[in-house]
Amino acid sequence: MKLVVQEHFLYFLRYNYARIKIVWMVDVLTDINNVKNILKTIFNRRDKWQLSHRRKNLIALAEMGIDEKIALDTVYQDLTYRDYSSGPLPDDHHPPIPGEVWIFGLNISDELCYLKFQDRPNGVVMWTSLHQAEYPLEFPFKNNEEGSGSNGA
Repeated sequence: MKLVVQEHFLYFLRYNYARIKIVWMVDVLTDINNVKNILKTIFNRRDKWQLSHRRKNLIALAEMGIDEKIALDTVYQDLTYRDYSSGPLPDDHHPPIPGEVWIFGLNISDELCYLKFQDRPNGVVMWTSLHQAEYPLEFPFKNNEEGSGSNGA
């Protein structure tokens, strides 16, 4: 039994190491123009934005004293490429849901929030996470002086 547990643990380590390596490789290839393009694309489809009604998201909105409309309107008005943290990433559901996943961080109601959305092939922009950040986020373009277009895209 002990050997089986060790083999399972080694598989888990190898699996997670491979995922981390893939995520890192994808992030390195993402540049400011890719981030600006995805923002422009999703801003043009504001009417297709949906917030996942996960318990975590709903509790966060209640704690911040805002509703879904205010939260998504704030994201629409304030999100820029400088708020980018990582992506595009593949979906991690089993089985995967088609569409790239992107992660941003944004101050909403004086709280740094973790934002994760999926740009789905049917045009829907699904905000799967919109809640207070639980871990530090990295912002590779935060101090970039490059100009930005409408909505910071």
